[in-house]
Amino acid sequence: MSSSSSRPVTPQNRISRPITSYALEQELEQITQINQTLDQFLGTIEKINGDLNQINTGATNSLILMNKWIDIISRADFTLSTMNNNGWNFEGDNEDYGSDDLTMEEKELSNRLRIIEQENVSISKKIENIAKEKNSRMNRRKM
Repeated sequence: MSSSSSRPVTPQNRISRPITSYALEQELEQITQINQTLDQFLGTIEKINGDLNQINTGATNSLILMNKWIDIISRADFTLSTMNNNGWNFEGDNEDYGSDDLTMEEKELSNRLRIIEQENVSISKKIENIAKEKNSRMNRRKM
C-alpha cells in the first residue's frame, strides 16, 4: 500500500471545509472591524475639517477686528499728538486752500448784509414817518 492510499480522503475534505469557512469568517470579521475603524477615522477627519474651518473663520474675524482696532488706535494717537502739539494751529493747517477766499467772501457778504439791513431800518423809519404825517394831515382835515 502506498502512503497516499492509507489516508482516508473524505475526512480531510470534511475538516478542510470548516477550517476554510472559519478562516473566511475570521477574515470577514477583521475586514468589518477595519471598515468600522476607517469609518470612525473618516468621521474624525470630517470633524477636524469642520473645526479647522471654524478656527479659520475665527482667525479671519479676529484679523478684521484687529485691523479696525489698529485704525482706531492710529487715529487716537494722531489726535492725541495733535492736541499735545502746542505749535499746531487748526486754521493755519487747514488743508482746504480755498478757505481763505471763502472767509473773505463770507466777510464781504456779511458786510453787504449789514449795510442792506441798515438801509431797511432807515427806509422803515421813513415809511413810518410818512405814514404818521399822512395820518396827522387826515386827522387835521377831519377836524
